[in-house]
Amino acid sequence: GCCQMFKYIALLPLFAAQNVFASGTQSAISLVKQYSTTVACSINPASFKAVQTVGESGREDVGDEYVVYWEGDIGCFGGNGSISGFLSVVRKNGFGQPLVEPYIKSPDIQMVCADKIAVKNGLITLSGITYDDDDSQNSPSKPIEVVFKTDDDKIKVVKKNLRPKAKISAECVQNVR
Repeated sequence: GCCQMFKYIALLPLFAAQNVFASGTQSAISLVKQYSTTVACSINPASFKAVQTVGESGREDVGDEYVVYWEGDIGCFGGNGSISGFLSVVRKNGFGQPLVEPYIKSPDIQMVCADKIAVKNGLITLSGITYDDDDSQNSPSKPIEVVFKTDDDKIKVVKKNLRPKAKISAECVQNVR
């Protein structure tokens, strides 16, 4: 009858949104790229990196969650050193649509650039480079690893490792502005 057809049509957009999200980290990155242009200037297009955190961590009740790292100048202050690294969380809303969660504030990352992002047992590890005491503005030299965990409403720093074994790529350092 009439109502069966309506039910079928009403479900179509829901499945479409889920299929788009199945492409995972790439669609999370493109969402955060759009979001970043509304809150920041001088965005580094090469900086975007993402990992899927939920599903991986076993918290199935939450559904898909992605954490995206990016660099820009939130608030458009301009000048040297105004570009920072940020983490943005992407989750599905009640309609199955992926959204950037703007109320989840990024912790202070204190990293000039991030080279790699990885996730294991629900913990996100960001590897990059920061300033050593005697570094100049344009040549940070100190490798750093920061481990984060997402909560319902925040991203917490779990630990900082100032002597990581990870090698930092030359591209990361070259992107410093």
